[in-house]
Amino acid sequence: MKVHAYLPHWATGASEDRCHVITNYAAEAADCGVESLWAGGDHILVPPNPLYRDLQFLDPIVTVANAASATELPLGIVYAGWRRHPILSAKELASLIFVAGGREVSLAPVIGWYEREHDVLGLPHHERGKRTDEWLRAVQLLLGGGEVDFDGQFWSFERVAISPSVDRPLVIWATGGGGHVGVDSGESSLRLPVAERIVEYGRWMIGGTASIKTIRDDLQFLTDFLGSSGRCLDDLEIGQSNLVHLVEEVDRERALEEQAAFFSPSGTPDAMFRSKAGSVYLTGTIDDVLGAIAERAHVGLSHLFMVPFPGQERSQLRLWEKHLIPVIKRL
Repeated sequence: MKVHAYLPHWATGASEDRCHVITNYAAEAADCGVESLWAGGDHILVPPNPLYRDLQFLDPIVTVANAASATELPLGIVYAGWRRHPILSAKELASLIFVAGGREVSLAPVIGWYEREHDVLGLPHHERGKRTDEWLRAVQLLLGGGEVDFDGQFWSFERVAISPSVDRPLVIWATGGGGHVGVDSGESSLRLPVAERIVEYGRWMIGGTASIKTIRDDLQFLTDFLGSSGRCLDDLEIGQSNLVHLVEEVDRERALEEQAAFFSPSGTPDAMFRSKAGSVYLTGTIDDVLGAIAERAHVGLSHLFMVPFPGQERSQLRLWEKHLIPVIKRL
């Protein structure tokens, strides 16, 4: 199983330290066995969630571009690109690929869930999926080089050439699925358009809200879908992004109490937190966390994208290196 880490993608720390927060983390991650570095949190506005209180999200492209100066690791972004014009997006992504200096750059396009962000931008919330598909087609066309024309439902342009020229294509990770369905319903949260994207790009990043049961149901849906074309899950690369706050406490109850301060809006191991501990959240003792990750590897996941909490990035990286990464890479 391959391990990837999210960069600090929020504005934290004293002003004099801000320019080093990302680069210091990126340099240390390269020595810890991490395969690539990612940035997400592509929020225009801060959602009204207690867990986001006092957070200020950085732009993902700016974040990974900053990290590029401190490491040779591949880079990736989780990005709601459809909110932007594809010509501007292609220019920004081409620039990112250029400063990455030939290393792999990945893109996981997401549709976003906070409706008010789309309202203030004057974008129809219900068109997120269709706009994302069209935005990505236009961006890939532009990054292919030369003057191109595009005539879509939402964007059209003629004779547009983007510079700098791109020396390698973006690696695309499909997203979607992993949503909430009824307990023990046996119903997959995956839908046909998402399955089609997964098969087209050959990679799928499952979100952190997916329980192990939901992952199993979604993988069964995808297996059935692939069967009609004579393909199987082994043809795909599948991973999950998930928040990880590791503690060295050996007592499970005390470990959960420490972790609840980060995972739970109430800051306590309440009923909601306990219902997700282990099945959704990678929580508990080190053995609990490793067991939950091993379960994901067993059902077919080959990548884990680990997300630290704000202000905990470097201390968590050291704990991951000590307790998790060497074990995960053997799964």
